[in-house]
Amino acid sequence: MKTLFTIFLTVQLGYAQLKDTCGIIICDVPKVTMAEFPGGNVNLQLFLISNVSNKVDDLKLSEREISSMRRMVAKLSISESGSVDSVTIARSSNIQRLDSLFKSALMAMPNWKPGQLNGKNCRQNFYLPLIIDLK
Repeated sequence: MKTLFTIFLTVQLGYAQLKDTCGIIICDVPKVTMAEFPGGNVNLQLFLISNVSNKVDDLKLSEREISSMRRMVAKLSISESGSVDSVTIARSSNIQRLDSLFKSALMAMPNWKPGQLNGKNCRQNFYLPLIIDLK
């Protein structure tokens, strides 16, 4: 059984200041740098494939389970130091064993490059949609 993963991360950009056409500062907006998995989203996808692919095959999912499976969404909390603090399944795949497998793989991730708010490290939460295609 071939396992395919598609991962989407929403990237948010921050701006230091908003100015009108004359250069007068209208308001200050916090400068935000998002936390990043080492090597970016491509390496995040490779990490999940290498840590989940073979184990999905070991679950021996039935045709009924596979047909009821849906996109899952995991919520990650990245600490100020870049470690994964918590992982919760915000939307289940409808297969508890698969949810648990992904949750443990996400908890085992290496430290991320921490996010920053106005130049200081800060905690950030991510929603990570995971589309699993079993063929």
